[in-house]
Amino acid sequence: MRRKPRLSRGQVIPVVVVLSFFLFGLAGLAVDLVYAYVVKAKLVTAVDAAALACARALPRMTGTETVQEAQLETVVAKLFSVNFPSGYLMSRSLSWVRPDITNVGDGTRTVEVQATVRVPTFFMRLAGYESLPMAASAKSVRRDVNVILVLDRSGSLVLVSPPAWDDVQDAARYFVNQFDESRDMLGLVSFGSNSRLDFPPATNFKAPVGAMITAMNSHPNNRTNSSLGLWTGFEALNALPERGALNVIVFFTDGQPTAFVNHHNVRTSGSPSCTSTPKEGVYFTDQNGGSGDTWGLFRKSALTNPTPNPDYQLVTGCVGLNGNGKNVSELVTSFRNTWAPNGVGTSPSFSIFGPRPVSTSNVTSGDNVINIGYNLTLNVASYIRQSSKQVRIFSIGLGGYLYPADDAFLQAISNDPASSTYSPNEPTGLYVYSPDQTQLAQAFRRVAAEVARLIQ
Repeated sequence: MRRKPRLSRGQVIPVVVVLSFFLFGLAGLAVDLVYAYVVKAKLVTAVDAAALACARALPRMTGTETVQEAQLETVVAKLFSVNFPSGYLMSRSLSWVRPDITNVGDGTRTVEVQATVRVPTFFMRLAGYESLPMAASAKSVRRDVNVILVLDRSGSLVLVSPPAWDDVQDAARYFVNQFDESRDMLGLVSFGSNSRLDFPPATNFKAPVGAMITAMNSHPNNRTNSSLGLWTGFEALNALPERGALNVIVFFTDGQPTAFVNHHNVRTSGSPSCTSTPKEGVYFTDQNGGSGDTWGLFRKSALTNPTPNPDYQLVTGCVGLNGNGKNVSELVTSFRNTWAPNGVGTSPSFSIFGPRPVSTSNVTSGDNVINIGYNLTLNVASYIRQSSKQVRIFSIGLGGYLYPADDAFLQAISNDPASSTYSPNEPTGLYVYSPDQTQLAQAFRRVAAEVARLIQ
């Protein structure tokens, strides 16, 4: 006889009910957790932005680290009002602790920002959880910086219409104020036919450097000795002790090089003559080069600040030159192949040869002077970038009088990625072009922002 199967009807319903509560609970948990995740992501974004803003604000803070931490609370409040407004997605109890500044050493500081908030639940409150705590923290590292501002004060800046020198001064003063004078070190170099270290790099620089820039002069007769200005800036930077800071040169010019320094071979008897050979001095020409005019020999260092007008003085120990140095072709017999800043036979030594053709015997060609100045500047810049200081060079070019800034030239000086000679093995810089003086302030701001990005 076949046995009838036992009926199990009705046993599935309790199982479905139990599973339904379980699945409903999982779904509710998922909803609450996803909601909390959205709030947490927003909180993390706000904390990251606040930490970065605090690091950028440090140059404007004064006093001890404790005082600076109190000042940074205002920065955090502003950033949170934008990135995580109170009551965001019904969250509550938003709070943050005072930003903490830690001196790590080796030229760096960290700024840490921490914040907490409570996120309401919808389904988990059935289990007794009415809200979930969310916390986030972020650190931003600010590296100290040694920066040398190298300013062109050549005559073309006052020969353009309208003159650009006032705009250069305004933009340079703005740039100086973007750094932390309690920790960063900033120096000022100016160059025309000669160059001068106006302010050796130091802290507490804002007031004195700002005053020097305001008092500085540009004269229509000043030429553009780019290689000497760049080298003077590096010498000041290289003299600083190693402290883990980022090393930066910001090089501003409005035209092509029209002057250079060399140890020239000169006549030592008759008239004109000098007391020794070779004799170091500046040789220069006009902006448009050509077959003349060429002038020299002049001192390579400006003697006063603000620089005299015009900014060149005849080299001591040379006689028979007329008052303006224009009979130099009778004094200088030839150029040397290299310029050694510390004297003939010393190191470093920079070749006058490069991308542009030059002659060591042609002392009357303005084009020859320009080409030597061009090559020397590139060779000096290459040496600076390859030095142990790992210097980054940022250049700013202004569309100028007769001959505007040379983009390819200044890109090469900075090792800008856009340069045809860019080397990834050397510190990468940036070239910024200002078509006229109305855009100079924007160009200096961009460079300041780029340096700030590197030191944070």
